[in-house]
Amino acid sequence: MGVGGAACRSRKQREAWASGPRLKSGHPILRMPFPAGTVVLCQQGNLSPSWRTHFKENSRHAVDLSNTSLPSLAVVPAAPGRIAYVLAGSAPDDRKAGSGFGNQVKVEHGDGYFTMYAHLDTVSARVGDVADTAYPIGTVGCTGAAGNRHLHFSLHQGDPAIMGVYETIAMDALVTADLEGGTVEGGIVEVDIAFRTMSSTDLRDGRTNLWDGALYASENEPGKPPVSGAPPAELGARIGAAHRQLKRAVGDRMDLDAIALDWERREWERREVGWARALIMPVLGRSPRHCVARYWFAMAVESAEGRPAPSEAILRDLLATGPAEATWETWLYGWIHNRLGAIALEKGQRDEARSHFTEGLRVATAEPERAFAREHLRLLERGGVH
Repeated sequence: MGVGGAACRSRKQREAWASGPRLKSGHPILRMPFPAGTVVLCQQGNLSPSWRTHFKENSRHAVDLSNTSLPSLAVVPAAPGRIAYVLAGSAPDDRKAGSGFGNQVKVEHGDGYFTMYAHLDTVSARVGDVADTAYPIGTVGCTGAAGNRHLHFSLHQGDPAIMGVYETIAMDALVTADLEGGTVEGGIVEVDIAFRTMSSTDLRDGRTNLWDGALYASENEPGKPPVSGAPPAELGARIGAAHRQLKRAVGDRMDLDAIALDWERREWERREVGWARALIMPVLGRSPRHCVARYWFAMAVESAEGRPAPSEAILRDLLATGPAEATWETWLYGWIHNRLGAIALEKGQRDEARSHFTEGLRVATAEPERAFAREHLRLLERGGVH
């Protein structure tokens, strides 16, 4: 359910709740929308090419920020303001919820500016609340048309009290630290941490996929001015530890993409038994509930080595528990239903197979799983699968 509040535009009202620093133009100086010490991956950024979802007018200057190494990630305002709009209660598999943005909160900052925080899991904000940078907006999620758990963060001008948004504007003043590069010591990447105010167009997102973007840090500590340059020692230590943790998690996810690519090319059929196990087990050793790793263990290990029963057990457990995990990705809905449908066919359970393929078609996020479901439903309709 969405709730909106009228935008306030008078200078007197702005001064009461929009006290954050600004550029001379009135543009708010923004901080990363996470508690100080948080490190996030920039999956999508500004001015994306036409094959990315951020190419659309209502997302062109938005950034997608994630951290799958954390079980939950709190979201806070990027600048002081007032809660202008809240939408909560989106169904996890409703990709159209909130005009595709799922659960969302908008914070107005005065002078017609507002920020949006979308695809939230839980929502704590209430319309009309005055919000400093400690205010609990909610937690990062994957509601609406989100491919994985991330925060869609954007800046706008206009009326915030409506569902969804029109065009975005670039964030001309975003305080963060770019953690790209660094030195390797003992197998661990160490980086120099230096905060500066940059344009959001300077953030490097994933160039070939969502997982090869740069990592960025937050210094957003309430009651303290934005950090410039090196952070205090304690904050720097927290950022360093968070950076190492997320860097490892991103590397694990990229390794899993390599398995997916080999699966699509059918190269796994020409490899020695155990190749996938050797790649997946280290990931599961670090993250036993990693959804993508568990899916590929079910398919490229258990199923590929002729053990359909444990494969089925993993897939069913993923459907039941996976959406609550930080590593859940929405493409899993369609493919898990398709795989369970194929297993049901092997058992001669045509009605159950039909149910899974129908659901797989409904929740599919891309054409390959749609085509797989359609083809099997056609074969079932013709009586051609036994």
